[in-house]
Amino acid sequence: MTPKTFIFIGRSGSGKGTQAVLLRQYLARIEFESNGGGEGLLEPRGMKQVFHVVTGDLLRAFAKEETYTSKLIKEALEKGLLMPDFSAVLMWGTFFSKNLTGNEHIICDGLPRKLREAGMLIDGFKFYKRDKPIILFLDVGHDSVVERLIKRGRADDKKKEVIEERMRFYDNDVVPVIEFFKNSPDCDFMHIDGEPGIPEIYHEIIRKLEEKWQKEK
Repeated sequence: MTPKTFIFIGRSGSGKGTQAVLLRQYLARIEFESNGGGEGLLEPRGMKQVFHVVTGDLLRAFAKEETYTSKLIKEALEKGLLMPDFSAVLMWGTFFSKNLTGNEHIICDGLPRKLREAGMLIDGFKFYKRDKPIILFLDVGHDSVVERLIKRGRADDKKKEVIEERMRFYDNDVVPVIEFFKNSPDCDFMHIDGEPGIPEIYHEIIRKLEEKWQKEK
């Protein structure tokens, strides 16, 4: 399989992280099976890595460093503040520059979150000569994700006003990103019904991907 690029996007609580992990496992299995099913002790030649790039994870790792920028990012994370656009671009830009070889699958989760970031991300993938990113939009209604977030019970999910602020951020900042991807000739946009259970959503994603790849053969 040629290197693939995926971008998960949707509301907070739509299941992006869960589906990104499942997709990573699917791709790893495909690579494993297509390279001899793991026969022998050495990793098969040509087997691709699968990078699951999560902006929040990159920010938290960076905040542990001993720099002035890291200190400011740590303070912002602890206060629950929104990060400036450049910080997100800095995180994934640095990760790409240090880790990409041209022979890996990339799954983006939690990026981009704003329109300016979206344009820079697509430009970055063009620079790295990646095929059209596949946009996986998990479409879940407001009430459904609020219920999911409350049930999830994380510390930042317990206050309804915090959840509603996330919903406002989605409406104001993320929806324009979705429209940008939907209308961009540089992306393959896939609308995924995010209302059913995890297995049903996963099977819809894999079905649509496999149908797409079958047509491309």
